[in-house]
Amino acid sequence: MTLLLEPLLTRTAATAPKFGVRIVWVVSMMQLGTPKGGMVFDTSGSPRVLEKAMDNYMQTKVGGAWLAAEFAKRLGSHGILSVV
Repeated sequence: MTLLLEPLLTRTAATAPKFGVRIVWVVSMMQLGTPKGGMVFDTSGSPRVLEKAMDNYMQTKVGGAWLAAEFAKRLGSHGILSVV
């Protein structure tokens, strides 16, 4: 969804105060209990479904934090703030 909104976010940021446009990623402090390594991928590069349901949930939280960092790198130069 963020990729679809990226052009709108960038256009809006061009006329807004610096970092007046923000993307907020919701994660949890519980992500501290993630499986070792954070994300577990299969041979195709997709996140692997783990045996424990809570481990799968924790992978989604790690993924949210990763996306926040990735979009901060991608859009920060446009004056868009990406935060967890």
